Amino acid sequence: MARHGRSALTPIAAMLFASVLGACAGAGGGETGLPQWSVVEDLRIGSSDDPVQMLSTVGAVAVDAADLIYVAQPQLGTIRVFDRDGSAVRDIGRRGPGPGEFERVYTIGFLADTLYAIDLGHRRISYFSREGELLRSTNVSPPPVSPPFFPSMPFAVFPDGSMAIGTAFPANIPAESLRRVPQLLLDRSGEVLDTVAWIAYERTGRRAPYEGRPLGVGSPLSDDAFAMFSGDGARIATIDRTVAPGSGAASFGITTTDGAGDTIYSRRYEYVPTSIEAAVIDSIVVERAGIVSGAFADSGEAQTFVRSTMFLPAYFPPVSSAHFSTDGELWVRREEISGRDQTWMVLDEGGEPVASATLPESLQVMVIRGEAMWGVEIDSLGVPYVVRYRIVRGDAAR
Repeated sequence: MARHGRSALTPIAAMLFASVLGACAGAGGGETGLPQWSVVEDLRIGSSDDPVQMLSTVGAVAVDAADLIYVAQPQLGTIRVFDRDGSAVRDIGRRGPGPGEFERVYTIGFLADTLYAIDLGHRRISYFSREGELLRSTNVSPPPVSPPFFPSMPFAVFPDGSMAIGTAFPANIPAESLRRVPQLLLDRSGEVLDTVAWIAYERTGRRAPYEGRPLGVGSPLSDDAFAMFSGDGARIATIDRTVAPGSGAASFGITTTDGAGDTIYSRRYEYVPTSIEAAVIDSIVVERAGIVSGAFADSGEAQTFVRSTMFLPAYFPPVSSAHFSTDGELWVRREEISGRDQTWMVLDEGGEPVASATLPESLQVMVIRGEAMWGVEIDSLGVPYVVRYRIVRGDAAR
């Protein structure tokens, strides 16, 4: 990993191909003996019929020091702001091409008291006061990168004006043949300074030719390694979650480094693999075949293609996501199994497991701070809600 020495990074989860080493530490699937944490809902923002509370697709959520909640609305071209009680306060920006306006704002975050918003459509980063006053904006020109890669938009902004930017690759190149895709650090003027990380797509975005053109079938069961950046940039955790080859004892690895790239800890955590039932595989194949069905003569042909191309392991990847709290804890979500509540392993700053937390299955975690957690849930009708939960830190399991 490149040493970039930045003091602040926004929380992102980028798929990173990395080898993670370290001594084994017992902390398997159930985290037996650890304190059992849970969450209690205390605020829900959103509505299916109230225009004041109604939300469109939520791109990101940010929370300021006064607990005001900022919700990126890419479909509406605005950022909606709510107070700690869930009452609408203001909208920041609107759809349009002018200063402080958006085409598709998808990423937001805070640099001290300054709110930044990344607009994918206008390739622009806008900076606002907490009250919504436009302070400045920066247009992001695509930097030159080495073939076959091409740049996308920044996924993080730093206090000195530099940016982390993603890259992609042409559709005619199989993801598994590339293995790693660079993510770059740009200076304020858009010049490439360094490589921040490498994203792996070997399992995640497999492609195969069909009638002379490539078709991609992303896998929800990918075990590509990934990285999680803390909100203040002080830590970067890389997680090796390679699927177990059998039903015996297995382990996954986590290495956490500081902003300069120096290792803070590197450990492995033992667990018992969870097998994937055939019905689950069949359901995934049918769902993905439906997405690419227009390219095939019938659904059976589409399913055959998907089944032969997609990464479909016999066991669940042991880790499905991760998130740093503002207090330095690393929350690691274990196997993502449909129909079950989420199980998270919580690690302290030294990588020691301190709790096992249970969260609602539908929750997408956005912010964890102190005793509170903010996230997004979508109901059965497809209506999104921003939800705040209070974290209940229970006693050790008996």
